[in-house]
Amino acid sequence: MWAMARGGVLTEAVRRHPWSVVLLDEIEKAHHDVHELFYQVV
Repeated sequence: MWAMARGGVLTEAVRRHPWSVVLLDEIEKAHHDVHELFYQVV
């Protein structure tokens, strides 16, 4: 039996509302690792 990992605040909100738009204001100021994480998703 596989256990599902519990999602975070953002992932759970998007899961409940799949047609949502996530606005990342001033993402250019975030750490490089954050950019890499979002590039993997996009």
